[in-house]
Amino acid sequence: MNKKGFTLVELLAVIVILAIIMGLALFSMNGAFSTSKEKILEERITEITTAAINYAQSNGLKITWESCMIDGESYDRCKTFKVKELQDLNLIETEEEDGKIYNPVSNTEMTNDVVTVYRKNNRLQAVMSCMASSGQTC
Repeated sequence: MNKKGFTLVELLAVIVILAIIMGLALFSMNGAFSTSKEKILEERITEITTAAINYAQSNGLKITWESCMIDGESYDRCKTFKVKELQDLNLIETEEEDGKIYNPVSNTEMTNDVVTVYRKNNRLQAVMSCMASSGQTC
């Protein structure tokens, strides 16, 4: 018998194997995308908090400091900034066409989020609240 090609069973077997491999690849890629978005968010939060600390260090005498509670501890020297304020001072840049900063994980706007700069152990530190209304820490 002279074979000139593959049988239908052989072709189906190859297609099934390729589908399984593609399914596994897509499953692992989805995890990689979500991890990369979380890393981008962490970098963005670090950029924003660093900008707030640098501004507070440079303009400490001009800032009206207040008292606040962070994680159950009371601090005398606190200042709260909206992300939009820091952006208006050209301390934070964005690549977005509309000029807004977005959270890559939730695709929500971050311009109303709040950064609180406070003095702890004679050093300025900052904590960011994801939403100004909810007060949740990022």
